[in-house]
Amino acid sequence: VFISTHSDRAVMEEIASFLSTVRCFNAIIVGRDKKGLRIFSYNPFAKKAYQFYELSSYLTFNLAFPDKYENLNGYTYRVLFYNEYPTVFVKKNRIIGSEVEFMVTIAEHQNAHLSFYQVHALRDHDEGFVKAFTSMSYDLSLNTGVNIEANLPRAIENVMTFETDGFCVMLPSQKRTSSYSVVLKPFDFWMWSLSALALIMFAAIWRLLNRNFSIVNYIMHFFGENLSLPQRRMIEKIILVMKCFLVFFITLSYESFTITFIANSQNDERLKPVNELISSNFTLLDNEVFTAKFNSSELYEKLSDKIVGRVGDINDLNFSKMAETKTGFILTCSAMDTLNEDNEGISELDKTAMEYFYKLPEKLVSFYLKFPTGPYSPFTEKLQHYSLKIFEGGLRKHWNSMMQKEDMRAVRGREAIQSGDYLMKLEDIAGAFYLLGFGLALAALSLILEIIWGYGVEIFWFTP
Repeated sequence: VFISTHSDRAVMEEIASFLSTVRCFNAIIVGRDKKGLRIFSYNPFAKKAYQFYELSSYLTFNLAFPDKYENLNGYTYRVLFYNEYPTVFVKKNRIIGSEVEFMVTIAEHQNAHLSFYQVHALRDHDEGFVKAFTSMSYDLSLNTGVNIEANLPRAIENVMTFETDGFCVMLPSQKRTSSYSVVLKPFDFWMWSLSALALIMFAAIWRLLNRNFSIVNYIMHFFGENLSLPQRRMIEKIILVMKCFLVFFITLSYESFTITFIANSQNDERLKPVNELISSNFTLLDNEVFTAKFNSSELYEKLSDKIVGRVGDINDLNFSKMAETKTGFILTCSAMDTLNEDNEGISELDKTAMEYFYKLPEKLVSFYLKFPTGPYSPFTEKLQHYSLKIFEGGLRKHWNSMMQKEDMRAVRGREAIQSGDYLMKLEDIAGAFYLLGFGLALAALSLILEIIWGYGVEIFWFTP
């Protein structure tokens, strides 16, 4: 309520013009003249003839302060934006996106129009974008990744979309291991050493108990051959059974692990929980928004030792070089999804990211998506009301589903099926054949030693 000592209509209109300039639309002007109390109001969105009008002194609250935003009578929303897929972006000279659909729906409901102004800024700290938006020339920005309220904390308000996003991490995929590496992979150094030591100890004890000790027979025992328990002493039987049990346990474990590793030899070992990332030897490039919002959090303190730089423009990232140096990066999860989607005509992102990197399934942090309205905007409350209704109706999910996008991994999979690359080839199971050949070679060697040891004398005597 604005009280004036003058009830002259021209003065009242000047006051109304001032209030409209400072965007104070829900106001009435009260004055007094010789005739008594006079009350005026105005509606900047009404037709020219009805913008400034006098009210009766007998008023209700609804008559004094009607909903002036229900019908904007052709008012044009001035929207500032930069390309931010899938919220708002330009494709084939058309501005589309989930939040664009939101504003189109609201404008139709309010009998308003939309006017979009694009700036070539990819980050909310871009001075040109912030300066343009805070000049009070624009009504709102549909970019949910923007953080302008930090510059004018009292003047800028946000409209909550009630949708969530978060910051995720992409890490380099490990190089595929060769089939030869599975030979020693099941056991570590200590397991191999202790197994060899145990077999040597059994051989020493067997030599002390049996003067007719034969290294060839001992090796045959290792492969389950040449066992003759009935003719042995009890202590020999116990030692022999213990050794056979040890060999059985070791060989069965080795065989099980080897088969598993051969089956998964083409799959990468990937981290899953964030805790594994913290204890890993990867380095990271962080996002400036992530740093600005969460630099005082406990998680950021744990990751700070791994952060070696910042992600500028995602289009400038050299994924192959980063993979070689074991450097990952932090971005919003929605931005990372664009790296795996077929966005031809939308963005020029390097699609090779999926060949070198994978995304951790667990988010670092989650947050609500919101977009800012202009300084001292009178539309914030109404837009928030509509946003809540649209969220409850699930319309944003519908608008997102209308985006024509395809997962690049599905595209690559379809191409692999068409080319036949999805079929298992002989080289994929080559490791199993190498192990089989190694085993057959040992069997042949044991056969040769058995023939030489058992029939060597006869062969020597009958050789001319």
